[in-house]
Amino acid sequence: MRPACPPVRSTVRPGAATGAHHHGDQETVLYVISGTVRYRWGDRLENVAEAGPGDFVFIPAHVVHQEINASPELETVWAVVRSGVDPIVVNLPELDEYTEPAAVDYAHP
Repeated sequence: MRPACPPVRSTVRPGAATGAHHHGDQETVLYVISGTVRYRWGDRLENVAEAGPGDFVFIPAHVVHQEINASPELETVWAVVRSGVDPIVVNLPELDEYTEPAAVDYAHP
């Protein structure tokens, strides 16, 4: 069994969105504490789903994705756990044309 990064609690401003990215060899599990989070994934972010309080989202290793706070008015809060000890984020600015634009700037946790 591989050690995992400790859980990180992330508060995301209304309308915030990440860019397209993946987490290398690490699997990621997100647990939504509050708010509504929109997830896009796929080679061109062509798949879309939303998750709310109490939902888990599993993101396999190397899956290109984007997280968006679906609310223009309320923060979202989620807990993030990854399958490695050092967080890996591989940003993919070449996919910017496929991302959902953010209403505000967002720094990825």
